[in-house]
Amino acid sequence: YGEVGNDRVGGRRFLYRSQVGFSGDDYVFGGSNPVPVQVIEFGGLPNIFVTWERAKKSNVGLDVDMMNYKFGLKLDVFFEKRDNILASRNASVPAYFGATLPVENIGKVDNSGFEAELRYRNSIGAFSYYVNVNYTFAQNKVRFIDEPENVPSYQKRAGYPIGQFYGFVVNGLYQTPEQINDLPKIFDAEEEVIIEPKLGQFIYKDINLDGVIDRLDQTAIGKSETPQSIYGLTLGADFKGIDINMLWQGASGFSVMRNDEAFYEFAFGGKAFNYVKDNWTPDNPNASYPRLSLTDNSYKREISSYWTHEANYLRLKSIEIGYTFPSRIFPRNAISKLRIYVSGTNMLTFSKEKDFDPESRSGQPLFYPITKLTSVGINLSF
Repeated sequence: YGEVGNDRVGGRRFLYRSQVGFSGDDYVFGGSNPVPVQVIEFGGLPNIFVTWERAKKSNVGLDVDMMNYKFGLKLDVFFEKRDNILASRNASVPAYFGATLPVENIGKVDNSGFEAELRYRNSIGAFSYYVNVNYTFAQNKVRFIDEPENVPSYQKRAGYPIGQFYGFVVNGLYQTPEQINDLPKIFDAEEEVIIEPKLGQFIYKDINLDGVIDRLDQTAIGKSETPQSIYGLTLGADFKGIDINMLWQGASGFSVMRNDEAFYEFAFGGKAFNYVKDNWTPDNPNASYPRLSLTDNSYKREISSYWTHEANYLRLKSIEIGYTFPSRIFPRNAISKLRIYVSGTNMLTFSKEKDFDPESRSGQPLFYPITKLTSVGINLSF
């Protein structure tokens, strides 16, 4: 058990001091020969009570070796209660409050989980092998974050993990004019108009049952963007000069949000993604993608459960197969070791996320892709 502090506040080292500075050339003085001058402005309230972020950590560990070190086990269970996290109190204070509030030590987050590692190695005659398995499970929950007092319970951040997504829930696609007439529609608060949907567009769920779809119908969707589980498997074997080793890695218990280019069917000069091919038409009512449009895309670009994807994956990160020639076949004092091998990186990936790399970050899905690499080599020693 222990308590640790965190004083990393970025560029906000002087939170306890009032922020006073100069603004632009907002006023003009000088009579017949006017000159614009800067003004002194107040940058925000100080926080004279600022202090360390604090984490109370506790963990229990177990380390076991058995069978003459052939079998090993490591296990670590951890708990952490973190408070005094610097955060803003803007959500519970009205926008017409006449000053900029400082960040305060108000955030609280709990973390818990465990790490486990199993390893085994053995030899049977000329055949030797090893297996290493590691697994990490970690979860966190926000205990306190500043929120408006009247926020609906299904929109609260407290009680959910960091990185939880919030948006609309999609309940299928409009198939008939009757559905368009009868089901709630999106209310555009800025334009103060109801957006009329079209056949083949998303049906959004009316969470609070008030007859319109607006920001009060946004709720927690998917999971956090931080994986709950991370795992790996390393395998290796050797038999009479032939050796093989491989590394599998994966993660589960998380979601990714696809937006930006993912919203557009014909981004970058009309190059459509594969998932767009199964789009809604009157002849294809059970499509997985809504109707296509070059101009009317705003209705489907809302953050929603449709764009929140489960990104669990298992990937063959690396594999190498080699052969070491017996030294007796070479002349004495000539070559001491010769090994040839073929190796591969990112050779296989198993995931429900087929259109984008499951390891890609949420948001813009297009970035330089993870490459699949195959190599052939020789290790030569004299």
